[in-house]
Amino acid sequence: MTTTAILAAYQHLAVAIDILPTGRALSEKYAPAILRHLATDEADEAHRAARDLAADIESALDGPVSAQERDWILESLSDAYKTI
Repeated sequence: MTTTAILAAYQHLAVAIDILPTGRALSEKYAPAILRHLATDEADEAHRAARDLAADIESALDGPVSAQERDWILESLSDAYKTI
């Protein structure tokens, strides 16, 4: 997986992060790891962290989000999974 692909996936995931009430905590948990792995050319580890972030976003959908927010998040996840 390339750095560009991982960053594209993270862009899609950032939409979900912005919407979710727990998004900030997820961002603080995963963004540093993704960026650190990319900076040290550890694309496989960055890819794994992006997939873990996507899985945690999916889990967070059980929380308090509106139907419209849920649709936006699912669309963002779908776009991210196409990349990762």
